[in-house]
Amino acid sequence: MEPAVSQQLLLAFIVFAIVGLYTPGPNNVMLLASGLNFGLRRTLPHVAGVGFLAGQFDPVAVGIEEVDRMEDRMVGNADHVDAV
Repeated sequence: MEPAVSQQLLLAFIVFAIVGLYTPGPNNVMLLASGLNFGLRRTLPHVAGVGFLAGQFDPVAVGIEEVDRMEDRMVGNADHVDAV
């Protein structure tokens, strides 16, 4: 039985995760600049907006994955359809 994830893919993910862990993304840089310029209290709405937007990516990803699964089932079922 094949593993669900190849060693090469797992290694690539680990390297990506480590690099992403220690490098600031654009949202972190914007929040840092906003906090320095306007203070914590006036930056909190910005923090909430970044967190809200990041949370919106999860449902989208799950929806895209489900559409991909449905397409695989449709293509798989197309083998059983008789051509006219």
